[in-house]
Amino acid sequence: MATDLRRSSFGRAASVSTIAAQTREARSLTALNLGPLAALEAAGAALVAAIGVAVLGAFIVLERRREGAILEALGADARQVRAGPVQEGCSS
Repeated sequence: MATDLRRSSFGRAASVSTIAAQTREARSLTALNLGPLAALEAAGAALVAAIGVAVLGAFIVLERRREGAILEALGADARQVRAGPVQEGCSS
Protein backbone atom coordinates (compact mmCIF):
# COMPACT_ATOMS: atom_id res chain seq x y z
CA MET A 1 0.00 0.00 0.00
CA ALA A 2 2.84 2.41 0.79
CA THR A 3 4.35 1.71 -2.62
CA ASP A 4 1.05 2.47 -4.33
CA LEU A 5 0.67 5.73 -2.39
CA ARG A 6 4.22 6.79 -3.26
CA ARG A 7 3.48 6.29 -6.98
CA SER A 8 0.21 8.22 -6.87
CA SER A 9 -0.23 12.00 -6.93
CA PHE A 10 -0.58 11.89 -3.16
CA GLY A 11 2.96 10.48 -2.89
CA ARG A 12 4.34 13.43 -4.84
CA ALA A 13 2.51 15.97 -2.64
CA ALA A 14 3.34 14.38 0.71
CA SER A 15 5.82 11.91 2.02
CA VAL A 16 4.72 8.39 2.72
CA SER A 17 6.56 6.28 5.25
CA THR A 18 5.93 3.12 7.17
CA ILE A 19 6.47 2.38 10.82
CA ALA A 20 9.42 0.17 9.93
CA ALA A 21 11.08 3.05 8.08
CA GLN A 22 10.75 5.43 11.01
CA THR A 23 13.69 5.39 13.38
CA ARG A 24 14.28 7.49 16.40
CA GLU A 25 17.43 9.52 16.32
CA ALA A 26 19.67 9.23 19.33
CA ARG A 27 19.83 12.42 21.31
CA SER A 28 23.22 14.01 21.33
CA LEU A 29 22.67 15.91 24.59
CA THR A 30 22.87 13.44 27.45
CA ALA A 31 23.70 15.83 30.30
CA LEU A 32 23.44 19.53 30.89
CA ASN A 33 26.46 21.18 32.49
CA LEU A 34 25.14 23.71 34.99
CA GLY A 35 28.55 24.35 36.55
CA PRO A 36 29.12 27.77 34.97
CA LEU A 37 25.73 28.90 36.26
CA ALA A 38 26.91 28.38 39.84
CA ALA A 39 29.46 31.17 39.45
CA LEU A 40 26.80 33.46 38.01
CA GLU A 41 24.46 32.61 40.88
CA ALA A 42 27.19 33.31 43.44
CA ALA A 43 27.98 36.66 41.82
CA GLY A 44 24.29 37.60 41.85
CA ALA A 45 23.95 36.63 45.51
CA ALA A 46 27.03 38.67 46.41
CA LEU A 47 25.64 41.67 44.54
CA VAL A 48 22.29 41.42 46.32
CA ALA A 49 24.03 41.09 49.70
CA ALA A 50 26.26 44.09 48.98
CA ILE A 51 23.28 46.23 48.00
CA GLY A 52 21.46 45.15 51.17
CA VAL A 53 24.40 46.09 53.38
CA ALA A 54 24.77 49.43 51.58
CA VAL A 55 21.09 50.29 52.04
CA LEU A 56 21.23 49.30 55.71
CA GLY A 57 24.38 51.41 56.23
CA ALA A 58 22.81 54.40 54.52
CA PHE A 59 19.70 54.04 56.68
CA ILE A 60 21.81 53.91 59.86
CA VAL A 61 23.79 57.01 58.85
CA LEU A 62 20.63 58.96 58.03
CA GLU A 63 19.01 57.87 61.27
CA ARG A 64 22.08 58.94 63.32
CA ARG A 65 22.15 62.34 61.61
CA ARG A 66 18.45 62.81 62.37
CA GLU A 67 18.95 61.78 65.98
CA GLY A 68 21.91 64.16 66.35
CA ALA A 69 19.97 67.05 64.83
CA ILE A 70 17.08 66.46 67.23
CA LEU A 71 19.42 66.32 70.23
CA GLU A 72 21.19 69.52 69.14
CA ALA A 73 17.82 71.24 68.63
CA LEU A 74 16.96 70.31 72.22
CA GLY A 75 20.20 71.89 73.46
CA ALA A 76 22.56 68.90 73.79
CA ASP A 77 26.28 69.56 73.43
CA ALA A 78 28.66 67.42 71.29
CA ARG A 79 29.52 65.12 74.22
CA GLN A 80 25.86 64.35 74.86
CA VAL A 81 25.20 63.74 71.16
CA ARG A 82 28.07 61.20 71.03
CA ALA A 83 26.98 59.48 74.26
CA GLY A 84 24.17 57.43 72.63
CA PRO A 85 26.24 55.72 69.93
CA VAL A 86 29.14 55.18 72.37
CA GLN A 87 26.86 53.47 74.88
CA GLU A 88 25.33 51.29 72.17
CA GLY A 89 28.78 50.26 70.96
CA CYS A 90 29.95 49.33 74.46
CA SER A 91 26.83 47.46 75.54
CA SER A 92 27.55 44.26 73.60
